[in-house]
Amino acid sequence: MKWRLDDEIVGEGPLKSKYEKFLINYNLPFIKFIGILSQKEVFERLAQDTDILVHTSFKEGTPHVILEALSCGVPVICHDAFGMTTAIDDKSGIKIPLSSPNISIDGFKNAILHLINHPEELQRLKEGAINRAKELSWDSMTKKIAKDYNSISLTKSK
Repeated sequence: MKWRLDDEIVGEGPLKSKYEKFLINYNLPFIKFIGILSQKEVFERLAQDTDILVHTSFKEGTPHVILEALSCGVPVICHDAFGMTTAIDDKSGIKIPLSSPNISIDGFKNAILHLINHPEELQRLKEGAINRAKELSWDSMTKKIAKDYNSISLTKSK
C-alpha cells in the first residue's frame, strides 16, 4: 500500500500570507493552501482522495469537518475531547488522549503508523465511519428525539 501525506487548507483569510511564510521557513512543502472550494468540491475531495482525517485541533465543539469526513467514509484521528469524544467511536476513528503535547504527538504518530501497517483496520474504520455518520444524521437524531419524547409523554400520562 502506498501512502502520501497531503495537508490542504481550504479557504482564505487575513493570516494566509503569514502561514505561507511559516510553511516555507519550516520546510513543509506538502501543506498547500488551495483556496475557496464549494461544499460539493470539498465532499468530492474527501470521498475520492482521503483515507483518514487527522484533526489535531481541540478547541472546537464538534467541527463540521469531522461529520463531513464520516459521511464520506473517512475515519478520523482526533483528540478525545469535547464534541469529538461523542462524535467519534472506536468503529469510526481513533481518539488520542488530551493530556500533554508529547502524548498528543506520540498518539497521532502511532495511530497513523498503525493504520499504515494494518490496512484491514483502516478498511474497518472506513465502514464504521459511514455507519457513524448515519447514526449522527439529522434523520436519525430526529427519530431518536421523537421516540424519547413519546416515551416521556406516555410515562407522564399514566
